[in-house]
Amino acid sequence: MTNRGLTMNEFGGYTGKQYEATGFFYTKQIDGKWLLIDPKGNPYFIVGIAHVEDSCLKHEENIHIYKERYGSREKWISDCVVKSLKEWGFNTLAWTKQWVAQGMRHSPEWTPEEYKNSGICYIPHIDFLNIERWNQQHIYWDVFSPEFEEWCDYQARYWCTSLADDPYNIGYAYTARPDWDIDKFSEAMGIKPKEGEEDEFLRKIIERYYKVTHDAIRRYDKNHLIFGDLIEGCDCLPEGPAAPPQAVFTEMKKYVDILSINWYHPFDVMHDTVDEWQGCAHKPVFLSDSAFAAPNDLLTTDEPLFDGGWEKLRVQDEIARGHAYIDMIKKAANTGYIIGWGWCGFMQNKVRKYGLKDRFDRPYEVTKIMAEFNANLYENLGMNK
Repeated sequence: MTNRGLTMNEFGGYTGKQYEATGFFYTKQIDGKWLLIDPKGNPYFIVGIAHVEDSCLKHEENIHIYKERYGSREKWISDCVVKSLKEWGFNTLAWTKQWVAQGMRHSPEWTPEEYKNSGICYIPHIDFLNIERWNQQHIYWDVFSPEFEEWCDYQARYWCTSLADDPYNIGYAYTARPDWDIDKFSEAMGIKPKEGEEDEFLRKIIERYYKVTHDAIRRYDKNHLIFGDLIEGCDCLPEGPAAPPQAVFTEMKKYVDILSINWYHPFDVMHDTVDEWQGCAHKPVFLSDSAFAAPNDLLTTDEPLFDGGWEKLRVQDEIARGHAYIDMIKKAANTGYIIGWGWCGFMQNKVRKYGLKDRFDRPYEVTKIMAEFNANLYENLGMNK
C-alpha cells in the first residue's frame, strides 16, 4: 500500500486513532457508529477479496504461466495473491472458495495453514451446514441430533485449534446464502410441523443451529469474531425475491458478532433493506460478497449473468468498474454501521468470467483505480475527521 507507512499499520488499520489494543479484532460502538478495531487498537475497514483459487491458472492454455511464474501453490499464494492484494491496497482475504463448474459448484476453502501463513488478514469459512441456495449438492441436517453436534465440534476443532491465537484472523463466517427450506429440514428431521406452526418450527431450527455452531467455536476459540452466515440479499437471484426468514435476525443476533450480507447490486438498491436488517439484528454489517463487472473476452454483452436481475452489476468498462467500487464503498462506510466489503472475484475463470485479473494473470485497468483509492482509504472514507 502506497501510504501504509504514513497512516496504516501492518494489519491495514488506521493509525490516526487509537483504542484499546487486545491483540485480536473486535467491534466497538462509538457515538452510535460501529467500528471494527484491529489487534493494535486501530480502526479497521475491511477492503477484502473473495473467491481466490489457483485452478483458474491451470488450464491447457495458461498452465505454463502458473509453472513459469509460481511453480507451487505456496509461491502462488505469496507472489500472486498476497502481493497483488497489497499492491492494490486490499487488506483482507474475505473467503477463498471459487465458482469452478456450472451448477454453482465451488472449490474447497483454503486450509487453516494456508490462511495463517499468508501474511494478510483473513475471514475463513466453516461449513457447518451445506444449505447454500446455489448448491445443487446441499445437505440438510437434524440440527437437534447428537450427530450434528459432533460434526460442528469437528469443524470447530479443525479450524479453531490452528487459528485461535493468530491476530491476523478477523473471525469465522459460515454458509454463503443459506436456503432455510422448512420442507428439507422437516425431511431431515423426520418431523412435519403442524399447520400454522411452521414459523415457530423454523425459528427453533435456526436458534438451535446458531447456538450449536457458536458454542462449538467458543469451545476452541474465545478470541475471534463470529460473522455467521452470509445472508442472501433478497432480490439478487434471477428467479426472484428470496428474503430470509425474520427468525434469522432475531435468533442469530444472540450468537454472532457481525451481520454478513451477500448482495449483488449497487448500494442504493440494497440500502433500505440492509438498514432494516441491521436495525433488527443490532449488529455491525459486513458486505461479504459483491462486485461490478464489465464486458471482456469471456463476458460478452449478451452474457446471461446480466439478465434477470443481475444487470445492475454491469458497467460499460474497467474505468466504470473502478468508479462503481468507489461509489459503493463510500456509501457503505457512510452508514455508520458497515465495517467492510468483500469484492467478488480475484481472477477470472471460464465459469466466473470476471475478476481483477484475467485468466492469463494480467490485472484489469480497474485495479489501478482501486489501488489509488485504497492507498488513502481512511482519508477517503472520512475516518480521519
